[in-house]
Amino acid sequence: MKITEFTRDRQVIELGALGAIGGAIGGAAKTAGSSIAGGVKTAGSALGQAAAGTMSGTPQDPQAAAKMAAANAVQMAERKKQIQDDIKAKQQEIQNLQKELATIK
Repeated sequence: MKITEFTRDRQVIELGALGAIGGAIGGAAKTAGSSIAGGVKTAGSALGQAAAGTMSGTPQDPQAAAKMAAANAVQMAERKKQIQDDIKAKQQEIQNLQKELATIK
C-alpha cells in the first residue's frame, strides 16, 4: 500500500464517520420534531436501559473491578505497541520507496 492510499483511506473513513454522525443527528432531530411525547418516552426508555446496563455491567466486587481495570490497561498497552510497530513498518516502507525513487531518477 502506498502512503497516498493510506491517507486517502483515512480521509474516507473520517468522512464516513462524519456522515454517520450527521445522519444520526438528523434522524434524532426528525424523530423529536415529529412527536415530542414519543421522543420523551423513547428518551426515558433509553435512559432507563442505559442505567440498567451500567448497573448490571459494573462489578460489585472491588477486586474484580481492579482486575478488569488491569486487563483494560494491558489491552491498551498492547494496542499502543501494535500501532507503534505499524508506524515503524510504514516509515521503513517509505524509506525503501524513497531509495527506489532515487535510483530511478
